[in-house]
Amino acid sequence: MRGIEKIAQNLGVRLLDTPPEELGTAKGAFYRNLNAIAMNPRNTIAESIPVYFHELAHADLHNNERNNKRERLLTVPEKEFQAEMTAYLVAARYGIEVENFSIPYLSNWTKNATLEDKE
Repeated sequence: MRGIEKIAQNLGVRLLDTPPEELGTAKGAFYRNLNAIAMNPRNTIAESIPVYFHELAHADLHNNERNNKRERLLTVPEKEFQAEMTAYLVAARYGIEVENFSIPYLSNWTKNATLEDKE
């Protein structure tokens, strides 16, 4: 958690103790307009760690500043693919097993993608 807190601090992202809204089945959320991340309070710490990686990727890749610099807006599937692929790679680097979640999640967001979309 100290590493996650340091990354968030370096990105200027606040880690909220409680989400500003009910997250339902979502494990976490990046609130772009607040520049903040919150976890679902029902998560275990083991669930939250890779979700923090995912939400920190959103915070870095999909913040207001980055979005304004892009030539076009990214679709939700593109953003989710980028965030989860980043989380998957970071988790794998540190030996955290996330395949059972990440592979189906990535598949779900890319199932209707064309070859052009994937490129």
